[in-house]
Amino acid sequence: MLDRARTALANLIRPAAPNAVRRFDGAAGGRRLRGVGTFGPINPEIGAAAFMVRARARYLTRNNQWLSNAVANWTTALVGSGIRPTSESAEAVAEFDTWALDADADGRTDFWGLQAVIARALVEDGESFVLLRAEDEGFRALVIPAEQVDESMTRDLDGGGYIVQGVEFDASGRRVAYWVLPHRPTQAFASYAAPVRVDAADVLHVMAAIAPGQVRGVSWLAPIILPANELDQLTDALLVGAKVAAMHAAFLVDQNGAGEPFDGDPADISLEPGTVRRLPNGFDIKFNTPQQAQQTAEFVKHSLRGLAAGLGLPSHMLDGDLSGANYSSLRAGLIPFRAPCRASPVRRARAADAPPRLGPRAASHGRARGDRRMAPARMGSGGPAEGD
Repeated sequence: MLDRARTALANLIRPAAPNAVRRFDGAAGGRRLRGVGTFGPINPEIGAAAFMVRARARYLTRNNQWLSNAVANWTTALVGSGIRPTSESAEAVAEFDTWALDADADGRTDFWGLQAVIARALVEDGESFVLLRAEDEGFRALVIPAEQVDESMTRDLDGGGYIVQGVEFDASGRRVAYWVLPHRPTQAFASYAAPVRVDAADVLHVMAAIAPGQVRGVSWLAPIILPANELDQLTDALLVGAKVAAMHAAFLVDQNGAGEPFDGDPADISLEPGTVRRLPNGFDIKFNTPQQAQQTAEFVKHSLRGLAAGLGLPSHMLDGDLSGANYSSLRAGLIPFRAPCRASPVRRARAADAPPRLGPRAASHGRARGDRRMAPARMGSGGPAEGD
């Protein structure tokens, strides 16, 4: 009887079991998730942030030694040996090589140099634009900076078409044109001029989409801009600290506290090897021993590995450190790296855009000049070495 009463009383005062809640922890509230950011639809996010992300990525690439090395290595990996024509006609291949030497509308490089410019812009800016145009001297390609395609132009058009960040779509959602701002290489100050509509058939837009429906690209450096800047400031502070520590030798201390000036010549107090000096009465000397940050080298290495992961690179392609590497570790790191290189937008543009656009256009221009040797050749892509 007494046991049953105790059990009933315990059931009355026992706290009720909480109701089960079906939810994603990542969507819950509370203190732990208070500072977590959110990300909205891809095109408005890129439209608001692409300019600043691109400007900061360019700054870090040109001023940070590690990111400069990383971008250079990504460019080399994406371009490889470049596009080479494969054709049963040796004359077609020779004609293509002749045209490739003068493919750059600026006259600064050749067709393979243009590929390197495109690949570098893809990594730094997240996208690259190439204008295809036929000139009196021949068919040429002109690489333009990403900001020259008017990012501020977003509006609806009559007939169901629309423009998103300088890219025009028809009612069916197909890209039909790009709105390009006039630009002069000698232009030192920003100025506004109405953008010019360029048919999409005359533009190559190379970018790596990170979401469905994405219109414009975003820099590949976006995930590591903040930690790269923080690490840059850390290493700069450590370097300045080490320099200051090396400059300081010692301080003379007045033990008597009289505040009297030192009788000797402070400029004559030097520390050559084996020197023994006698100080005046009441003076002592203390050497400067600044405390350096503990385990700094390991922390910097850990941070560099994080930057390499954010860029999708093996760490040695960022910091150039092969001290702990061997054949097996290098091969294991390069095998997964080659997969995104093969699937990169540069290679897809080379495999998809180049043959139907560059080949026939160059061939038609050759026929217009009365040169019948210029036949369309099937393009083959080079790239990173496929072997081990």
